[in-house]
Amino acid sequence: MKTTTKQVQNSTLEHPISLKIFLYTRSKSPESVGIREVQSVLMMASSNTVQRHFHRLEDDGLVEKLPSNRFILTPEGSSKQILQIPVKISSYLFKGAFITGNLFLLSFLATIFILTLILAFFIPLLAIINGLIGLLVSIVIVYFQYRKNKKQLKNLSNFKRKN
Repeated sequence: MKTTTKQVQNSTLEHPISLKIFLYTRSKSPESVGIREVQSVLMMASSNTVQRHFHRLEDDGLVEKLPSNRFILTPEGSSKQILQIPVKISSYLFKGAFITGNLFLLSFLATIFILTLILAFFIPLLAIINGLIGLLVSIVIVYFQYRKNKKQLKNLSNFKRKN
């Protein structure tokens, strides 16, 4: 099966480090960026890693290496508008099946709702307390999931294009 350039670019940009380097280079465009600069800004331990990912981006035609060993975006890299950003989704392994945090939260809410309805017929005050506790726990879970997702995307959204 023949691999097209578009497929290769998508697979390169699906790697988180390549994507971060591409976004940083794009944010500095039309200026060039150096390997040590990117290493420092992205807080990476190895300049070899940065260099390897720059070469992958160069092979895909998204960046160009200058004689000064710095990199700039190619016209193709500058015009790229659609990026596939990989996002990690936390999940729980339950009896051999992966269950996402959202499905876990939904099952928790459904259980609380059913329990609250049952309690409403027998002990209304306990039903109110159960419902409020379930609501508060749900809010806390959603808040921590939001913070976790925001932290994952933080490095990708730090770079704003200069115009």
